[in-house]
Amino acid sequence: MVFDKILNRGKDMKYVLIILIIASISCSNKENHNTRSTDSKYSTRNKENNPPFSNLSERNINSRHSSKTISTKNNKDYVNFKTTLRKRFDIDFNVIKKGQFNIAHQCSPQKIHQLNDYMNKFYTQIYPQYFKKKPTDPWNIIYFNNKPQYTQKTGSTAYGYYNPESKTLYTYCYSGHGTLWHEMIHAFVDTNTNKRIHQWFNEGLASFYEMAFLINNKVSDGYTNWRMPGLQEAIREKRFVPLKKFMMDWTMQKDFGYASVRFLFCYLWIKNKIIPFVQTYLYDLLPKYNRKYLGIKTIQLLESLIGKNIDEINEEYIHLAKTLKRDQKLKQTPGGS
Repeated sequence: MVFDKILNRGKDMKYVLIILIIASISCSNKENHNTRSTDSKYSTRNKENNPPFSNLSERNINSRHSSKTISTKNNKDYVNFKTTLRKRFDIDFNVIKKGQFNIAHQCSPQKIHQLNDYMNKFYTQIYPQYFKKKPTDPWNIIYFNNKPQYTQKTGSTAYGYYNPESKTLYTYCYSGHGTLWHEMIHAFVDTNTNKRIHQWFNEGLASFYEMAFLINNKVSDGYTNWRMPGLQEAIREKRFVPLKKFMMDWTMQKDFGYASVRFLFCYLWIKNKIIPFVQTYLYDLLPKYNRKYLGIKTIQLLESLIGKNIDEINEEYIHLAKTLKRDQKLKQTPGGS
């Protein structure tokens, strides 16, 4: 009797166990289904809000796409790029494509709209003035949320920088459009030559566009900026390196190097010679000469364009630098004389 009760109870427990197993499987399936639904929803949300994007160093978006947001039918590039950034920086960037640029950002909708406007107008107006090579690969721009995050993730304390290996510009949302335009010039120069160039040329032209504005939707350039007092101090203290010296050097002087080379391009702008100087350097001199001969030929180019020898140019350069103020709009000389 006791054994029969135990046996019956065992049967009951067996049924209970079976019921528990079935319930467990049902719950497990339900949980797995919910997880997949969440992933699917997350993926769909991203596909709707974020278009395909090219990988920083491996993949390219076809250049035939217009400046509008790309179709999200194929999200392989988008997933690859977004995943690459998430793995590298542990940040979930918003990603979009605008014309020739792939953009990852953490900016507000209003701010990224403004930055895209500055980017597009600068590219469409300035690139054709100086550069001849049609871009085939997109440039990447990554905007971190703020300076601390940018510095922490990249290790850079500058306002921004350009990496030619990945064709990527790094900065943050509120670094200013001057930073954006400065680094865009580096990207443009990089696209138009694979030769080693003088640092003073690369930084001089780029820093020239640190101080420029959009006026009536047109880029207005030709201004002194915050670097001007540093140059004037170097001249007063007789620490200024003459043009014929720094134009021969591959690297710039510390402290006031940027100020010196920036004002050289201001000087060229005043003389209406900045465009022929840039184009002749990039497309005529750079392919033919290197090392000291490139420096010599560049000085000869400057003398030819201005119509004076390098010592006379240096004297005029210093005289102008002494008389100008910070953040001053410059005046171009009629006829470039």
